[in-house]
Amino acid sequence: MLVAPVRSRLTRMSLLAVLVCVAASCKKRDAPFGEPMETDFGAHPLQVTASFDGSKRFAMWLDTLGFARKLERETGKPLHYTYFINTAYYDPTVQGVAIDPLDVPTTSEEARVRWALTQQALNEGHEVANHTVRHASGQTWTDDAWRKEIDEFHALVEANLFEPVVDAKGKAVFPKWEPLKTAAAGQPGARCGADADCQGGTCLHLTEDVGVCSTTCNANTPCVAGLVCGSPTWTTATDVCIPPPAFPVEHEGKVLFDAEGKPQRDNLRPYRVVGFRAPFLHFNSALYRVLAARGYAYDSSPSWKLGPPRRMTKEPGLGMAQFPLMWMKGALTYSMDDAYNSKGGTGAQMEEDYQKALHAAYEDFGRVPWNMGHHFALFRGGDYWRAMQKTLTYAAAGCRDEEGVRHCQEVEFPSFRELAEKKIPSWDATAASKP
Repeated sequence: MLVAPVRSRLTRMSLLAVLVCVAASCKKRDAPFGEPMETDFGAHPLQVTASFDGSKRFAMWLDTLGFARKLERETGKPLHYTYFINTAYYDPTVQGVAIDPLDVPTTSEEARVRWALTQQALNEGHEVANHTVRHASGQTWTDDAWRKEIDEFHALVEANLFEPVVDAKGKAVFPKWEPLKTAAAGQPGARCGADADCQGGTCLHLTEDVGVCSTTCNANTPCVAGLVCGSPTWTTATDVCIPPPAFPVEHEGKVLFDAEGKPQRDNLRPYRVVGFRAPFLHFNSALYRVLAARGYAYDSSPSWKLGPPRRMTKEPGLGMAQFPLMWMKGALTYSMDDAYNSKGGTGAQMEEDYQKALHAAYEDFGRVPWNMGHHFALFRGGDYWRAMQKTLTYAAAGCRDEEGVRHCQEVEFPSFRELAEKKIPSWDATAASKP
């Protein structure tokens, strides 16, 4: 006779515990969080970081790089992105992918062009960081599972991405981009300086100095011979056609890449990845143990309310910085495009929320760093990418309101790596040295 009442009480207690947990916004199970940094951010310009997950679309590589060049040209403010890449987009032999199998490169040539575009981003001051190989959820992974995935990521990156090498004029010597030699003027692959130079109306700037005429492409509309499509298996959406980089590459009497494009690693320094963002933002203690063992500087997997970055003050990630994706009161969600997409948010709503967040970070929260995390996928026809561009332009202009009043006079646009390895340590050291 006592069994039913006890079971009833336990049920009510369990329900109450769930309600209390929801009301208190309980942390995810096994999701380590550090402590808020005590850095005096108010003594420095507001730091705004724009990042991207993915790395598939050639067009998005060129679009993002082009916007960064334009912003610096027009405002004098360098913009350095953090690109969280998945190496499945670069490896035709990869197995067990969680991304769409149609997104795995079909040829080594496609992969080579994607590596070249990623190298171009490094050459222009942007950061490349780790979004794993396969974009699988690792929320329940063990140390060994994380270690295997991350070791595979590093092996591929360190064999294909390198510290930039520049000539006497300060120009990067690779990738060596050249127009298609067989292309007639105005045709795909031909040299161009503006869209008007191309019969198809599209001039893609691979660097500040090298532009080529291009067309869109997919499985139904392949590129002309000599050009490479970024997404040749897509049937509805499109990408763009660009020429592969030229080889060999020599510098100061040394061969950096042979005639087949193989890097001569004795003459190159592999690029060192120090940042991470987990697919689906699914992270756990095992991940942090593996990242810490590899000497990672930061992780950007958590989401958290607007406030200072965090620092892991104990195991499993002792010393690592955390740069959470941020949300603030009144915003639709945290500052990521697919989060807005899942809630039906418009580009205009995102832009309004982002501008309010900039004001709050600058004026109400002591200039704590703020960031946006978007994807190479163009949700809502590119509305969110346009909202990001407008937000960055707005911040670079000082967050001017309709009356011309500037609400964030001092703003910089570093990568997460610059924040973690240079700016924050320098500011903390300077503050510590003051009497």
